[in-house]
Amino acid sequence: MDSSGSVGSDDYQKELSFVKTLLEILAVKAADSKLKVCTGLISYSTQVHVEVDPCCENSICRIVDQFHARRLAYRSGNTNTNGALKVARQMLQAAASHKKVALLITDGKSNSGGSPIPVAKRMRQEDGIQVVALGVTKDINRAELKGVSGMDHVTKIDLFDEFHELASILLQANQVTSKYELETSFGAMCGTDKSFYKQNQCPRLMTEDQIANCVWGTWSACVRRGNKCSETKTCILSGIVVLREDQACECPPCESGRYESKAGHCLLCGANTYSATGATVCTKCPVDEFSSPGSSSVEQCTKEFDVVDEDGNVVKGEEEGLLLYKGGTVCDDYFDDVAANAICRQMGRPHGEASWKSGNYFSVQSSKAITLDDVTCAADIWTSCTFKTTDNCSHSEDVHIMCKGSKGSKQTKPPTKPPTRHPTDKVLTSTTAYYR
Repeated sequence: MDSSGSVGSDDYQKELSFVKTLLEILAVKAADSKLKVCTGLISYSTQVHVEVDPCCENSICRIVDQFHARRLAYRSGNTNTNGALKVARQMLQAAASHKKVALLITDGKSNSGGSPIPVAKRMRQEDGIQVVALGVTKDINRAELKGVSGMDHVTKIDLFDEFHELASILLQANQVTSKYELETSFGAMCGTDKSFYKQNQCPRLMTEDQIANCVWGTWSACVRRGNKCSETKTCILSGIVVLREDQACECPPCESGRYESKAGHCLLCGANTYSATGATVCTKCPVDEFSSPGSSSVEQCTKEFDVVDEDGNVVKGEEEGLLLYKGGTVCDDYFDDVAANAICRQMGRPHGEASWKSGNYFSVQSSKAITLDDVTCAADIWTSCTFKTTDNCSHSEDVHIMCKGSKGSKQTKPPTKPPTRHPTDKVLTSTTAYYR
């Protein structure tokens, strides 16, 4: 669940209400179908918080109690979707199940921790985890959510207010006669559930026969948990995880864009640096070049202005791409053709016929800060421009540009005052002559 500052406290409460309704329906459907469901819950902003560990001893009844007790706090901060999916992957890797699903609810404005698409792809392809993305608000990053879910279609609702409507539809759908009709109610079912909520992984008392008959799976991938690494395997009895073992393992290298600290943590590389997989330090970009935090190669270091493709690599010539300023994106407030040509000239690219558009077309946009706004130019030369390095924009306003024309195009000069006349200059009088 997205708990970032762009969501806001009021809308987060609507998000909680919607998730609570989903859990109630899931609990009853699972009971009617005689299925065992293990549910975990993560909220995230800049940091990632495990609100509910997917412990099968915690019934969904007791998990819903956490909503009633208002224990799920609003966090605020940036939107670290990448970090949230990494934690979800670790939790799901440790659980043995016939079906694993991660449901991501976000307003689609990921701006911290790097792109979430690579880890989502590994979840789908390597772990067999189905990733479902629900985008909220009209201003979602469609490219990012498509990359996360691996689907061409993005499920979204336009406003957080529609959470209540969608939850009502879900409830009504289960009150009419259909093959999905619920045989009981959530309240009735949970009224007989006397279990207690346990915060951490739950120990289970097993008989010797049960231990002998459960089937052990293979060890999971080695994953980092802080500065320690472990792998997990589980034992299944009648389709239910009944035992779990953890053991230390050799830590995998830190992914690109991060470095391994002396304490063994994988930390994000700062602005104007980059790192490859397995780095222990971050490398500085070349002089007068800039990059966003978490950059993975020198190709992602750009000049004061540059144009990059959907992978963040610099494009050449008259190719269209995302406009960057000191490694971040440029907002379209007050931006026009004059500004586009001034920036193309400043980059030493063709100018005079530059074209531009704004929008959230590349997944790489969400991992970058917006570093330039309110660009206004009196002429097609950068020294005539004014701008701000703070913004009030979203990535749907990022400028994409195509530099066209000639490097020698005639400069449009700013208006100047009339020249001061010399006393000896000849001046025409107001007398008008007529010729036949």
